[in-house]
Amino acid sequence: ERQGCRVIKIDSKDHGDLLVLWPSAAEADDRWRAVQEIGLVEVKTEKGPMKPGQETWAAWCAAQGVRYGVVRSPDQACELLARWRRGSR
Repeated sequence: ERQGCRVIKIDSKDHGDLLVLWPSAAEADDRWRAVQEIGLVEVKTEKGPMKPGQETWAAWCAAQGVRYGVVRSPDQACELLARWRRGSR
C-alpha cells in the first residue's frame, strides 16, 4: 500500500500497468470492504511514447470518468496518487 492506496500491477497490453484502488473517506474504518475509487496508471520511460491502443484507452477512460494517468518517474507516481487521494483528476 502506498499513499493510502492499494496498488496492483496488471499485465495488460493497452490498458495500463497499474490498477490503483482506495477507499472513500466514509469507508476509512473498513478500508477494503467496499472500494469506492479506482484509477489506472500507465508507466512509461522518460521518453517512451504512448502506443495508439494506449491513447484510445486513455480517451475511453476520460469519456467514462475513470481516473487514468501516465507517469514517467516514481516521483510523478507519488504526486499522481496524492492528487487522486485529494479528489483531483
